[in-house]
Amino acid sequence: MTVPAGYWLFGRLSADGSTFTGVQSGAVAAMDTTVQLTGMFDAHSGKIVLRVGGEQNGDWQQYTSQSGTGEIAVGAQMSGATYNHYLAAKVSDVRIWAGAMNDERQISELIGS
Repeated sequence: MTVPAGYWLFGRLSADGSTFTGVQSGAVAAMDTTVQLTGMFDAHSGKIVLRVGGEQNGDWQQYTSQSGTGEIAVGAQMSGATYNHYLAAKVSDVRIWAGAMNDERQISELIGS
């Protein structure tokens, strides 16, 4: 039996779901376990990063923000040539923070790492 492997993503999809812009985890996504994911966008620098399990995953990447016109998707996966709003896993908690953070201590307190 072949078990599909995927990666954690943080960013945005194009309107038709065919293109992803953002950051991707370096390691294959762990399944059947709790995983804490934290995506951060620094508006001042225009950069984005993904934290997996409280650890920063790679370097901050350049990212051009855009105002959203649709709904937020939590749990999209590739199906054929496009992403769809389905993830074969349970999402138990989602937190969205819009605003500036003062320092690493505040970030740590908010994301719990």
